[in-house]
Amino acid sequence: MTNEKIYLEMLNRMREGAYFVNIDKEITIWNKAVENITGYKKEEVLQMKCQNTPLKHVDGEGKLICEEGCSKVICLHKTLYMLLLLCLNH
Repeated sequence: MTNEKIYLEMLNRMREGAYFVNIDKEITIWNKAVENITGYKKEEVLQMKCQNTPLKHVDGEGKLICEEGCSKVICLHKTLYMLLLLCLNH
């Protein structure tokens, strides 16, 4: 079993809902717990942009945050930047 398959299996055994998006905000991983929580199967949402799903991300005041200031993409950009710096400085 490859590392990727092991990680996916671990994610699917978690009780917590978890999903991942790529840099283009497309859903790439959707575990079984998030299927149970939302009622949406992974086949329904994979490759959809997260802002196009029925799930809406809001801040503490209920304001939509998907279109601008998406924390997932900001975090992903910072992580990719840090990895690039680590590789360049290694």
